[in-house]
Amino acid sequence: MGRILAIDVGEKRIGLAVSDDLRMVASPLDVYQKNGDIFIRLEKLCREYKVTGIVLGLPVSKKHIEAETMVNKFADGLRMSFAEKLDIEILFQDESFSSVYAESWMKTEGYHRKKIRSDSDKYAALKILEDYLTRGAE
Repeated sequence: MGRILAIDVGEKRIGLAVSDDLRMVASPLDVYQKNGDIFIRLEKLCREYKVTGIVLGLPVSKKHIEAETMVNKFADGLRMSFAEKLDIEILFQDESFSSVYAESWMKTEGYHRKKIRSDSDKYAALKILEDYLTRGAE
């Protein structure tokens, strides 16, 4: 089957979460700064984890058109950089409230504000991946 990598795309950072080979368990992974080498780092990560699909959180509300455009451009960058040559499928999942959910969960678990700020993106990616896996990953 292969692992799925979920990405919560933000303006400055991206949150990452990954599934197991059977696509039954999702785990938060990391937060990367969105800089010039982001696609090189993601390609390395995809090779390391033997990723066969990437799920991007996509805002579905009409008021988030700029964010949707940013995610679609990021998807194009993934395809052009490495996804096509590695035969990795790019998929989308509704990301509604994933960041709110992540921050709320972290507060409930007793994380400090600084940790919430630094790690909430990977937990938002985890929520996106869990939602994708729950709806029945293709």
